[in-house]
Amino acid sequence: MFKALVTTLLISVLACFPAAAQLSQEYAQFFEGPEGHLLTKKEVKAWSKIDNDDDAEAFVELFWAKRDPDLESKINEFQLDFAARVKIADDAFAQEDERGALTDRGKILILFGIPARRSVEAPGMLAAPSGSGGATTNETNVEIWEYPAIQLPVKTRDDVLHVFFAESRIGRGDFLLNRAREWNTFVTSTVKKVAEELVVHPKLSKVPSFGLLPRTQVASSEQMQWLGGEGPWPEGAQAFTVEGLVSGSRHYIWSYLFLPAGTEAEVLVGRLVRQGSEGEEIGSFALNAAPTPVEGGVAYEFGLQVAPGDWQLELAAADASGPVAVTSLRTEIAELGLDSAAISPIYWGGPAQQDRDADLGSSYNVGGWHVAPSVKDEYATSDSISCLAYVLNPTVKEGSEQPVLKRALSVYSGDKRLSRQAPETVPVAQVNDGLWMFGTRFDLDIFHKSGEYVVKVELELPDDGIERVVEIPVRVAVEDGQEE
Repeated sequence: MFKALVTTLLISVLACFPAAAQLSQEYAQFFEGPEGHLLTKKEVKAWSKIDNDDDAEAFVELFWAKRDPDLESKINEFQLDFAARVKIADDAFAQEDERGALTDRGKILILFGIPARRSVEAPGMLAAPSGSGGATTNETNVEIWEYPAIQLPVKTRDDVLHVFFAESRIGRGDFLLNRAREWNTFVTSTVKKVAEELVVHPKLSKVPSFGLLPRTQVASSEQMQWLGGEGPWPEGAQAFTVEGLVSGSRHYIWSYLFLPAGTEAEVLVGRLVRQGSEGEEIGSFALNAAPTPVEGGVAYEFGLQVAPGDWQLELAAADASGPVAVTSLRTEIAELGLDSAAISPIYWGGPAQQDRDADLGSSYNVGGWHVAPSVKDEYATSDSISCLAYVLNPTVKEGSEQPVLKRALSVYSGDKRLSRQAPETVPVAQVNDGLWMFGTRFDLDIFHKSGEYVVKVELELPDDGIERVVEIPVRVAVEDGQEE
């Protein structure tokens, strides 16, 4: 009976999709994958009328754009988060004959997110719902997922939504969604509501065109000619990129350009290329330059949201006569699980400044504190250096209010270690659920002799086995008469 019902439903669903022979395999099977979990009734009907690849491509692009929370940026944050959830589901729930993202647990994880709590009840151990007349109801192992109402994108009747998955037979491990009325009364209807609610731009009819950075245009053909080749590079100019890591699905390339006094730009032009056999170009931007005065010149900074991969940013700063500085910068972004513990790169520079208006992901900003990369050749003992880092999804032990983060500090002159501060637990501040920040500052009056040094900062999450290290080069000039 169950198999017959599944077969009937499968035939009904497939009847809503265009014949495979009319589309290439890429599109004919597109919504047979986990993307099909997101389809609304209206989209199923529209997709059934697609009969060529050009229309199918346009449909898919609009499908994703309608779910993009920020149409003013080229990166679709929803699509990145979706891909991360699909990977988790594939890795965790795969069966011999079915990929994990297509299982019942995979579908719920993709639509609802990672549950706040998971538990398993052995056969005969789960109390029957009130009114069912039985003492227990589960003949096989039952897995229970709990979602606080605040975690779901739709309103629910109860403060916590419970989702029950039962094995088809003991030990099989397939854990199918138990659709019996007394078990998952509201789950099926909530699934439908979530799919509809995820469409944040239901009236969107055309995919927006824009530059890689929010509120920018794509670079013109003339501007594109400035990129990727040799060009001017003023003496004393410096450029940096670093991974801006703020979550398992949101990765950024944070860029910083310093131009010495006497050299300023009116526009910044960039092109982002994914490294590989073909060097895939992702997009470009032309940004009206907004310089920040800094010691010795001016600085420009911005952040590009990207997917994990090996990236090359081609950058040109130009005035009215043409480019004044041209460079290429390489950044590798490692893939990270959606709920994996991690420590971001340690961002360091001059004294950190509070910036309460910054968004999560703003360049060189950690939890509302901004640290500009240092371009100094030499420091005075009156200077200080700030270090900031994000801590993602750390273990917080029961009874504790924050994770354990340890910091060690060492000073080297060449290969010789001059001093070491043993690892000690340092405080962290919570930014949001699963995200914490660390910050510290060290004054350079610890140096009593001029010279070139390296300050090594080590961070460790001992409960997660995660470490992050940065080595900061420091050339210190001690005033005459103060050297020891």
